[in-house]
Amino acid sequence: MNGIEKEIEEWLVSKNIYPFSILYSKNPQFLKISFYIDQDIKDLLNEIEYKSICDTSGVQIFKETKTILFNNLGLLNFFRHVISN
Repeated sequence: MNGIEKEIEEWLVSKNIYPFSILYSKNPQFLKISFYIDQDIKDLLNEIEYKSICDTSGVQIFKETKTILFNNLGLLNFFRHVISN
């Protein structure tokens, strides 16, 4: 786990959200977070104020695998919440 992934994990745990795995890639740039339970996905979406995001194309939710993929503006929005909290 690299430094960014560790920081994201610490931020999630501080919000009582427990990831199964975190993968951050610089090229192509994306963030993939998988969870043990569905409720953690809902909690994360609430934490990043997903319903108020105008462009949600950068956030892909895969319910079958309990995974969220952030890229483009979705990734920027996610990092804005991590840095500000």
